[in-house]
Amino acid sequence: MDTTSPDIKLELARKQTERSRVFLLWLGIGSMAMTFAGLTSAFIVREGQRNWFEFSMPPVFWYSTVVLLLSSVLMNFALQQARKNEGKKAGLFLLGVLGLAAVFAVLQIYGWKTMIDGGLYFSDRKNVSGSFFYTITCLHFVHLLAGVITVMVSTVRAFAGKYSAQNHLGMKLTAYFWHFLDLLWLYLFIFLTIKTSA
Repeated sequence: MDTTSPDIKLELARKQTERSRVFLLWLGIGSMAMTFAGLTSAFIVREGQRNWFEFSMPPVFWYSTVVLLLSSVLMNFALQQARKNEGKKAGLFLLGVLGLAAVFAVLQIYGWKTMIDGGLYFSDRKNVSGSFFYTITCLHFVHLLAGVITVMVSTVRAFAGKYSAQNHLGMKLTAYFWHFLDLLWLYLFIFLTIKTSA
């Protein structure tokens, strides 16, 4: 006969759910990391060939990188507030994250326009470097949009008082995913800066 109390069973079920969701998140993160590792490896292999247009990263990408890293700082503050049962404060920090994400998007688009004006195009048979650059940066941008959606959901839940010291898994997963996207961009930015300034 099972003598485990209902409260203990509920807690065990909650922890199992949490482990499952965290595992799925890390699985997705691992898949994305492998995708970008493959793209940057292909970049290295391909750049030594004849139809490779040399280019450099304009300063605007430095600014967008700083903006995205600042958003991670706000995300940390949001998670801390959620853990303290301060849902509205967490929501305000998340609004800040969304604002910085919008600034990042504008800066990225301006950066792409600058690159295009400089002669780096996406589909040019005589110049494949543009295809690699835009594929890598635009793919990250698409993943960032997915991150923005998760932040928006967490913002609504935070203002609705759904997070607490005992229950903030959704907020934690959002923070993990957002930090991954920021670190991924930092890696891509450093990689592209080094490769294009060599």
